[in-house]
Amino acid sequence: VSGVEVELNLYVDTGHPGSEMLRTYRVEVAEDGTFELRDLPPGRGEMIGICSGWASRQVLVATDDPNATEKRQHQHVEADAETFELLMEPTGTVELTLVGPTGSPVEGAFIQCSPNVHWAIGYANIFMGRNPVGRTNAEGVAVIEDLPGGAATPVSVNTNGRFRLPCRTPGDESTRSISFKVVSGETTVMRVQMV
Repeated sequence: VSGVEVELNLYVDTGHPGSEMLRTYRVEVAEDGTFELRDLPPGRGEMIGICSGWASRQVLVATDDPNATEKRQHQHVEADAETFELLMEPTGTVELTLVGPTGSPVEGAFIQCSPNVHWAIGYANIFMGRNPVGRTNAEGVAVIEDLPGGAATPVSVNTNGRFRLPCRTPGDESTRSISFKVVSGETTVMRVQMV
């Protein structure tokens, strides 16, 4: 896969017991699919990457607990590793239809997806700094592509004050939001009735 940008979050020992510092490195991938990160300090890290139609795959965490819920993580890499192969998978798409309180399409709404990356040390950020956006058409539909799979993705909707998202819990303004789980290689279809 070419045209990819990769990011390595490296956890480096600070010299204080139980304390690590996060360092982030980014590099573009060459036409032949290779990339090189030079002069890394010793440490352990996680790597992600994305390009048109593809994103780094999360790997399943092995457990001996039969009652454990499925957990996925980003691909781990040791800073002193000679080589590393970043496994990729198809990205997902969301097709979001917005309708007003009477069921008529909401045209011209600005939609922004914020696919989150949750790193092993608890730090979270937007996947590779990207905020995929779209605008609803005359039918109230916006299609947003190239979303990394496996993550719960919050969705922001701006209708310039015409409508608001419904509360998931009646009366609780903090629940006035929507999100969905991106499935690699699939399109998630959502319909939201604004209030």
